[in-house]
Amino acid sequence: YRRMPEGSLEKVNAQKQLFDVMAHRMHIDNSMELIGKLLFGSKKGAEVLNTVRPAGQPLVDDWDCLKTM
Repeated sequence: YRRMPEGSLEKVNAQKQLFDVMAHRMHIDNSMELIGKLLFGSKKGAEVLNTVRPAGQPLVDDWDCLKTM
């Protein structure tokens, strides 16, 4: 992107694609934040979603439950 000539069609298309990806990521982030607030409350939602499990523990406690979603 940075090496493309300023104003070129390729640069414009690359910039649009980048903005589209960034907008999609922001939408997903905001949706996850809302889900956290709805499930765990406005005070604890962000804390729960940002909690990292200790090394060696599985990502999910109940894989069968996750697979049914």
